[in-house]
Amino acid sequence: MAANYDGFLTTTFDNVVNWSRKFSLFQYPFVTACCGMEYMAAACSHYDISRFGAEIPRFSPRQSDVLWVVGTITHKMTPILKTVYEQMAEPKWVIAFGACASSGGFYQNYSVLQGIDRLIPVDIYIAGCPPRPEAVLDGLMELQDRIQNDGPTVESKMINPQAIRHQEAKIEQLDHFPKSILETHCHRGDETVVVDRKELLSICEFLRDDEGCSYEMLVDLTAVDLLEQNRTPRFEMVYHFKSLRHGKRIRVKVRLDEQDCSIDSIYHLWKAVDWYERECFDMYGIHFNNHPDLRRILMYDQFEGHPLRKDYPMDRQQPIEELREIEERYHYQRDV
Repeated sequence: MAANYDGFLTTTFDNVVNWSRKFSLFQYPFVTACCGMEYMAAACSHYDISRFGAEIPRFSPRQSDVLWVVGTITHKMTPILKTVYEQMAEPKWVIAFGACASSGGFYQNYSVLQGIDRLIPVDIYIAGCPPRPEAVLDGLMELQDRIQNDGPTVESKMINPQAIRHQEAKIEQLDHFPKSILETHCHRGDETVVVDRKELLSICEFLRDDEGCSYEMLVDLTAVDLLEQNRTPRFEMVYHFKSLRHGKRIRVKVRLDEQDCSIDSIYHLWKAVDWYERECFDMYGIHFNNHPDLRRILMYDQFEGHPLRKDYPMDRQQPIEELREIEERYHYQRDV
């Protein structure tokens, strides 16, 4: 602890060393996929990661102390990543950049490593697909706090002061909502729960904040149109969550009728859901109540219909009005 005595500042040698370390981070960028764009954006002048003393990349592991794993890691890459990590000198730290590095993202298949923490220890997880540069800087500042404190501490609220026993059957933790759990099943070790639409917010908040759950990371959100399967209700909202603390996943589904295709937004619980919900609104026509900026994100405003619905004609063309005028003018001039 530092103390000020009439203009003289006293501290410990460890504090001085850690202070020096946290503002002189030499990073090794292990970039494999699209998150690299956001990684580069954080270094540009608009965000300027050099303000934090972490702007210098070193492509030699022996000259680096922070390993940034940016993007998807396949099993074929794991020996290389392991070698890079082992060649770095102590002290060293690891940042899992984005959903794929943290949990495998939506590539839950035979070829992709489901989180680099299955291979090497991870100090900081940066959520997002991809994470924005602001999230990158926030993760970097958290790492600096850990370096200053020589690792995560109870006082800094970086770790849970109590030992957490994670149930193999995570459904038991949802006994608080006995009437809201409509269906449960397990697939490849991941639990799936189908919940009542009215209780979605309460269940999501419980999954995030309860000590035995700690599903603090929103991995993905999508919708499914079951029209061709003749199932009712027609739509399913699918939420994918991961607990970084326990290394477990859970899938939450909500069924929606075609006549009442609306659901509460979980934006106030996970800000990262913003664009996911807008995409589902744009592609499927699902309305998210209380979303702060619900509008199209992929299609233009004048576009009619929702192209990922199964009854949308695949060959239907809707050119923008300006483009239609250009085409008509071009055809007129060609005919003349």
